[in-house]
Amino acid sequence: MKIKGLLYKKIFVSILSVLIIVSGIPDMLTGLNLLSGKAYAKSGTMPVYFSESSSRNRSKTVTIPNLVRVTSVKVDTGNVSYSVNGNNVTISVSNGSSTGSSTSSMYISNYSKHTGSSEPPSTTWYSSGGYSGTLSLYSADNDGYYETKKTSRYFSKTVVNSRSWEINQWGTKFGSWKLADHGSSYEIDQDGYVGSIPQIGDVKYNPSDFSKYKIGDSGTQTATKKFGGNVTKTELIWHDDWTGYYRGYVYGSTTYYYSYNVTINYVSNVSPSINIITPSEGQVFCESDYSFIPVVSVSDPDGDTLICKLFLDGEASPKDTKTVSNTATAQNVSFNAQNIGLLTEGEHKMKFTVYDGEVTIQKEIGFTIDNTPPSIGTTTFDSSDTSISISGSATDNVAMHATPYCYSTGGNETQWMSDISHTFESLIPNTRYTAKFMARDKAGHIVEVSQEIYTKASKPVLSVGSASETSLVITLNDGNPVGTEYLVSCGSEYVTAQGTLSQLPEWIAFDEKSITVGGLEPNSHYTFIAKARSADGIETEIGNQAIGVTLAPPPQTLRFNDILQNSLIISWDALDGAIGYDIEVDNDVIDNGLAINYQHTGLLPETPHTYRVRVRNAGGVGSWSSPFDCMTLMNRPEVPGNVEYSATRTEISLSWNPVARADGYDIEADGVVQNTGEDCFYTHFGLEPDSIHQYRVRAKNAGGDGDWSPIIDVITLPNPPEPPISVDSEITKTEIRLIWEPVAKTDRYEVEVDGIIYDAGADTVYLHEGLTPLTRHQYRIRGINAGGTGEWSEHIYLTTHPYEPSVPENVMASSDSNSISLSWYMASYAYTYEVEIDGNEIEEVISTNFQHNGIATGSEHTYRIRAKNISGVSDWTSPITITASSQQADQNMSVTNLAAVVTYDSITLSWNSISDDCQYEVEADGVLINNGFDAIFNHAQLEPGSYHEYKIRVKSEEIAEWSSVLKLSTLPTPPGAPVITRSYASSTSIQIWWEPVENAVSYDVEADGEITTGITDITWLHEPLPNGTSHQYRVRARTLVDITPWSEVHEKSTVNTVYIIDCTEGETFNLSLLARNVQDFKDITFVVTYDSNQIEIADLFAGTRQNDLITDGQIPGTNIIVKHTPGRVELKVKGSIVPGTSWSGEITDIIFEAKETCTTQINFNEEE
Repeated sequence: MKIKGLLYKKIFVSILSVLIIVSGIPDMLTGLNLLSGKAYAKSGTMPVYFSESSSRNRSKTVTIPNLVRVTSVKVDTGNVSYSVNGNNVTISVSNGSSTGSSTSSMYISNYSKHTGSSEPPSTTWYSSGGYSGTLSLYSADNDGYYETKKTSRYFSKTVVNSRSWEINQWGTKFGSWKLADHGSSYEIDQDGYVGSIPQIGDVKYNPSDFSKYKIGDSGTQTATKKFGGNVTKTELIWHDDWTGYYRGYVYGSTTYYYSYNVTINYVSNVSPSINIITPSEGQVFCESDYSFIPVVSVSDPDGDTLICKLFLDGEASPKDTKTVSNTATAQNVSFNAQNIGLLTEGEHKMKFTVYDGEVTIQKEIGFTIDNTPPSIGTTTFDSSDTSISISGSATDNVAMHATPYCYSTGGNETQWMSDISHTFESLIPNTRYTAKFMARDKAGHIVEVSQEIYTKASKPVLSVGSASETSLVITLNDGNPVGTEYLVSCGSEYVTAQGTLSQLPEWIAFDEKSITVGGLEPNSHYTFIAKARSADGIETEIGNQAIGVTLAPPPQTLRFNDILQNSLIISWDALDGAIGYDIEVDNDVIDNGLAINYQHTGLLPETPHTYRVRVRNAGGVGSWSSPFDCMTLMNRPEVPGNVEYSATRTEISLSWNPVARADGYDIEADGVVQNTGEDCFYTHFGLEPDSIHQYRVRAKNAGGDGDWSPIIDVITLPNPPEPPISVDSEITKTEIRLIWEPVAKTDRYEVEVDGIIYDAGADTVYLHEGLTPLTRHQYRIRGINAGGTGEWSEHIYLTTHPYEPSVPENVMASSDSNSISLSWYMASYAYTYEVEIDGNEIEEVISTNFQHNGIATGSEHTYRIRAKNISGVSDWTSPITITASSQQADQNMSVTNLAAVVTYDSITLSWNSISDDCQYEVEADGVLINNGFDAIFNHAQLEPGSYHEYKIRVKSEEIAEWSSVLKLSTLPTPPGAPVITRSYASSTSIQIWWEPVENAVSYDVEADGEITTGITDITWLHEPLPNGTSHQYRVRARTLVDITPWSEVHEKSTVNTVYIIDCTEGETFNLSLLARNVQDFKDITFVVTYDSNQIEIADLFAGTRQNDLITDGQIPGTNIIVKHTPGRVELKVKGSIVPGTSWSGEITDIIFEAKETCTTQINFNEEE
C-alpha cells in the first residue's frame, strides 16, 4: 500500500518516535550484520574565493548540503584552516602575499584657523581624518570689536542759597531764594561722568530760630545742602580678532590589498528516514493478541536500497529483517506476524532500524501486555423519590480503559464513561428498579455488579381550599402513585378516612388525592401537615404546612357616622383574619378592601339609602349581613360674604353679611376658633402695633359647619416712627441740602423749614433753595406712617454761605530799595486775600496789607489783589506796577505815612513833609502835577465808584523814581434803605422780613426804640411780647464803608386772646375760637380757661344739633377731641394739613351761660 507524501511527512515528525543517527564510519558498523551492497556516498569539490581587500586575515563560512566529511582544503597563497559544524564549513585564511597597493590625496580648498589678537602666519600644518600636510594662507579677516567698560567716581557738592527775612507784626516775612532749588539731587557733568548725586542729610538753615528777634529786625538766611554719590561713565576699548584661511593638498597612508582562492574536497550523503505505523506508543495488548503485524514506513532521497530490521525488548538478534528498494518514495514495510500475547504481563519495547550503506537510522516504541481483568472496589446504590444514584470504582494491574465505567437502571444504560458515579433522574416515586455497575480495562476485560432498589415516596405537598363556614377540602399535590399511604395531622389531631379529626394516628390512602374535613369552627385557621411512606416502609419527611380558613360570618350591626348632606360613612366591627369586605350600596356591590368603613358620596340631601356587608377572609367570601337604612342631612349654610375689617394700633374689628338658614357663626382668629353666636361682627383686642393677624369666618346650622371664608391678613397700625437722627447738611450761598438716615417703618417725611411744613415724600434728602446768602434758617424733621405722625427731631439752625467777596479797593503801593509795601481797603465778605506777584506767584494773607521783601534794587514789579471766602474769589484788581528804588540816597527823602481820604466825588492824599524846602510831584491818572511844597493833594469832581491811579515823588533836579503808587476808587453811590416786606404776629411774638441790601455785611433792627445790631439774616423775631400790644420796627444795613438810612416804620400788634365780657345771670353767649396759619395740628392743644363760678359751658360745639357736654373724648360728628373740667377746656383737632400749606379758620363755637350778672374774663391760648 502506498502512503501519500503528506501523510509521510506527518509520520516523520511524530513526537512519539526516537530518531538515532549513526555515523557511517565503517568501524562503527561492526556487529550490525549489515547486508553487503554498494554505498551511495558522493565526493565533491567546492571553490571558495576571497576577493581583493585590504584585510590580510579573513574568514568565511560555506554550506555543503548533506555533508559527510571534508577530505582536504587548499589555498593559493599563505595559510588556510577550517572547521566543520554539520553542513557548515568555516574557512580561515592568513599571511597571503599582497596583490597591489595605493596612496590617497585630498585638496583642502578652505581651511579656517582662528588666531585671535595675533595676525595669521603664511602657512599652517593640517592633520585630520588620516590626511596631513602644509597649507598656504590665501586670505585673512579681522572681526574686531569694541568693549563697553563702565567706571565710577565719587563726587561731592555743597550748595549755599540765601534769602532775606524781616520780622513784622504778623510774624517772619521771607523773600525769595536767590538760587533755584536743586531738590533732593544734584546733576553732575564732568570728565564724561553724567548723572545725579543724592542729597546727604537735612538742609542746614542759618539762622533757623527767629524767636530771639523782634519786630523790625531783618537779615539774610542761608540754606546749606550737601550732595554726594558715585557717578558712572562708559568707555569703548577695541579688540582684534583674526581668522586666517588656508588651502592646498594633503596626503593619507599606503594601503595593501590581498585575495585568496581556496579549494574544498568533501564527501556527502542524504540519510534515510523511518516512521512507525503500528504499534502506537503505549498500546496495550492482551493474551488474545497472538498474530500482531508491525508496520513501518521508510524512504531515502537518494533512492538507496534500505535494510529494515525489527528488534524486541533489547534483543541483539532481530525478530525479522526486510529489504526494500525504490525508496525515493516512501515504502511501507510489514514485518512477519508476532505472537505478543505470549509475552509476560507488563511493559515492552519494539526497535526498528534502516541502513542505506552509509548511515543507520533507528526508532523505538513502547507497548504493554495486560492478561488480568480489573477488580471492582466499593459499589453503592442509593435512591430518592425520583432518582437512583450508583457509584463505584475498579483497578487494573496494567491500566483501565480511558472510559472504564457503564451504568444501567430499569433498562436504561449509559455510554462508557470516566465518571465514577451516575444518577438516573425522573424516576417514579415509590417504585422498584434493578440497578447495575460495569467496569473495563484497557485490554477490554469487563466486570459488573447489580442490585434491586426502591425509589422513596415523595414528600407530600398539601393544599387546602373549597371552604365553607364549617369544612375544608385537603388536596395532595405530589408524584406518588395511587395507593401510597399518608399520615395527615392537624395540631394534635389526625384526619381519618371518614374526613373527621381523631386523637389517634391513621395511615390512609387517597383514592382521588383529596378529602373533605368537616365539623370545623367558622372563621378559624387550621394547619395541616402530612408525610408519606414507601412500599419498603421508609417514611418521608413532613411536607409543607397547608393552612385553611373557614369562611367568616357577616357583621351583625352597621353604624352610620359623619352623616352629611352629600355623603355619609358606614362602619362595622373589624373581624380577625378578614382580608377584605364587600359592601352592597343601594344594590351595587363594592370591594371595600380592608377598610371597616365606607364613605358614600355624591348623594342628595335628605335622601334614604340601604346597605349590607359581607366578609372576605383567607377561606373565601362569606354571606351577606342583614340590610340597614340611613338618611342624609340637610344642606350646610353658605360661606359668609363681604368680610370687612378696620384696624387701629391695638385692635382689629371685622364684620360680615348674614347667611341664610345659618344658626350661628365661628371666626378663626390667628388659628383660634371662637363662636360669635348669631353676631355678624367681632373685635380682636390687645394686639401689638404693626403685627399681622389672620382671620376667616364660617356659618353653621343643623346641617353642619359651612366652609370657611378665604383667609384675610390684617396688620395693625404701626407706632408713629421715631424722629430722624444724624442729620447732615450741604450748604452753599443759596441752598441748604438736608440729608438724614432712613427711619424704620416710615412711609414719608415732613420737613419744617423756617416754621413752614413741607412734604418730603419718601426721600431722605430735602433741598431748600433760592435762599439769600448769609441768612440763618431753622429745620426739623419727622416721619409719618399709617400709625400716625412721629415726633419732631431737634431743631437744626444753619446759615447760608456769604456772597462772593467784592473786589478790594483803594490799593496803595510804596517802595524802597529792596521792598515794596501794598495796602488796600477791606472787601465785603472777605476772609482772606491773595496777592499776585509778577503774574506767576500768589501769596495768601489775612490782613489788608502786604510787604514784598528781598527784591533787587531798581527792579520793577506788578501786583494784583483779590478777596477770597468759602463761596469763591472776587475778580482781580487792576494791575499796579511799581519800581523798587534804585537810589541809595538817604531814606529820609522817601514819602512816608501816606494816607488817603475817599468820598463819593473826591480823593485826598496826604503824607509826612520831608522838610520845609522839599517839593513834590504827583501823577494823577497819567497827568503830572507839580504839587509844590504841599504834602496834601486833593483830586475833586470825580464820579462815584470810579478808579484812579496816583504816583508821588520828591521833586529834584534829576528825574527821581516814584516812591509811592496808589490805585484808589471813589465811594460808590450809597445803597438805599431796606424795605420791610412782611410780618407775622402771634399772641406773644412778632417776626419781620426785609429785602437784602447789596454789599451789606450786617443789619440793625430798631424795635420800639431799641436797636439790635450784628444781624446777618434778613428776618428777625421779637419775643416774648404781651398779647394785644402794638410794636414799631425800622431796619438799616451796614456795608464796609457806610450805613444806609433807616427803613420806613413798620407797625404790628400781637394777637389779643383775652376776652372781657359783661354778662347777665341766665344769659347765654357764643365764643368763636379762631386759629390762623396752622401748619400742623398734631402738637397743638387749644386751651380755654374761664371762671367756673361766674359762667358755665352750655354747649362745646354749637354746630351740632345736640348740646355737647362730654368731659373726655371726641365730640360726635366732629373732628374735635375735648377734655373738659370746670374752668378749663382742652381741645385738639384730629386731622392733617397738606405739607407746604397752612390752615386758618374756626375751631369751635362754644356757648356759655352766665351763673350771675358780672363782668368775666375768658382766655384762649395755644400750647405745644
